[in-house]
Amino acid sequence: PMRYCGIIKHFPALYDIQNPVLTSVRINGDYAKIIYENDGTGIAPEEKIRIFDLNYGKNTGNVFLIREILSITEITIEETGVYGKGARFVMTIPPGGFQIRG
Repeated sequence: PMRYCGIIKHFPALYDIQNPVLTSVRINGDYAKIIYENDGTGIAPEEKIRIFDLNYGKNTGNVFLIREILSITEITIEETGVYGKGARFVMTIPPGGFQIRG
């Protein structure tokens, strides 16, 4: 799983997220969540699922590819932002897919 950390690290640039205002990692039990948020217009509710389809919308081919690559390691990605307030992408990493180093 660690070999895919570059995809996660560079996700905002790959999706063309403008001005990310928050990048955070949250540990929830055995799962980790990496969250990218911005304060742009966000993604309309009817497009939240479709943005992950190949050839849908603008600049979404990269999101399709990111989701496919992450799925190899059982990492999921979803868009959970509020339209009009910004985009919010959450990547969920399953147990055993991350390490915490102190």
